Amino acid sequence: MIEKGLRAPDFHLRDQNHQRIELSAFQGTKVCILFLSSITRLDNQAFIISYAKMIDAFSALNVRIIAVCEDTVDILKAESKRLHIPFSLLHDPNQTVRRKYGVWNQKMTFGKPKWITARSSLLIDENGFIYKTFKRAHVEMNVLEVLKLLKRDNERNEWRKLSRRKKERIKREQEQCYHRMVEDSGFFKNDDLIDFIEAFQYTENEKMEG
Repeated sequence: MIEKGLRAPDFHLRDQNHQRIELSAFQGTKVCILFLSSITRLDNQAFIISYAKMIDAFSALNVRIIAVCEDTVDILKAESKRLHIPFSLLHDPNQTVRRKYGVWNQKMTFGKPKWITARSSLLIDENGFIYKTFKRAHVEMNVLEVLKLLKRDNERNEWRKLSRRKKERIKREQEQCYHRMVEDSGFFKNDDLIDFIEAFQYTENEKMEG
């Protein structure tokens, strides 16, 4: 699979609505590309549907989703309508794009070589560079991994935008909140904690002796 840090190879493919989709048109927006073989396979359908269910979360983070498949435009159109897929499914004839991204791999099946599309995903930043790849995308968990990473990066970017004074104020407020929780609980005071540990150990010894 293509390496992190490289510029994502540009491409243009037809989607399920016969529209021409160009990667370069998404400049300034994060893009999540999904690679799979045929959408008619049940495991690939589950993979695509997991992303479709989380489309609002991706939209809130300003991330576009596109999927690259081997199926014809007509098949993609029928399946996207049946499965209610809200993003573009792209037909990749001759494995052109999948070869560029290194997801068209040879696999030995019963001692014979077979070329397949490795189900995978990757993230492209606003400047068109790849900053995360998932070589073996889990059918159901991959979407959660991608969203977790995106949310973490978004929080970091928002933190960097804050002024130094505001960062210091937020840190003070967090520390004050923590100290109030400790004081209100009373449980974490040293004497109380020691008493609790001793009482717990005594109870456990009683159980063992009994």
